[in-house]
Amino acid sequence: MTENNLEKKKSSKELWLVLIFVDIIALCIFSYFIYSSFANSTKKSVQINRNPKTEEIVLEEIDLRETVKETKKEIPQEINKEQTDKKNQVKEDSKPSQTKEQKEISEPTLVTKQEERESFNVSGTGKWRKVTFRYFDDAKSVAIISGFTMRKQSPLKKVKGIWETTLTIAPGTYNYMFVVDGNEVKDPYNKQENNGRSVINIK
Repeated sequence: MTENNLEKKKSSKELWLVLIFVDIIALCIFSYFIYSSFANSTKKSVQINRNPKTEEIVLEEIDLRETVKETKKEIPQEINKEQTDKKNQVKEDSKPSQTKEQKEISEPTLVTKQEERESFNVSGTGKWRKVTFRYFDDAKSVAIISGFTMRKQSPLKKVKGIWETTLTIAPGTYNYMFVVDGNEVKDPYNKQENNGRSVINIK
């Protein structure tokens, strides 16, 4: 009798354990269905529309997830615009404003060709000086005539687009003329002249 009672108790315990396990599984499944139905109901809402032709009331389901996505897309674009505007303002403010002195220094000073060009250059010491004469205008042939050339034409050679020659001359004051294509002309870049001739003072 005792053995039968023990077997019955064991079997009843096992039965109760199986039932409890089945109940737990059923509760889990039931709670999952409740949660999913609740989540779907919150994601969708009903919109009431009226058809103007038939005057019937129509119920439409609206998916809230799509509206949320659209709002999320619109918000970052506005934020990006504001950020780019702020960055541009910071760059403009960071640029140093130029003063009048800086503008005058940065702008190249316009110098005329006559101020840039020197038609003669004197060098050397002692009894003699080396004088380089230059002629800048276009010509087929150029020469120089003066007292230091013994009243003879001394030709100039064209070097890099400039006519020039170097002569050895004693110090003094001389009148001279350029002979351009057979015609005597004054030095266009020497303001000193005497009796219609250009003047050079070699010291």
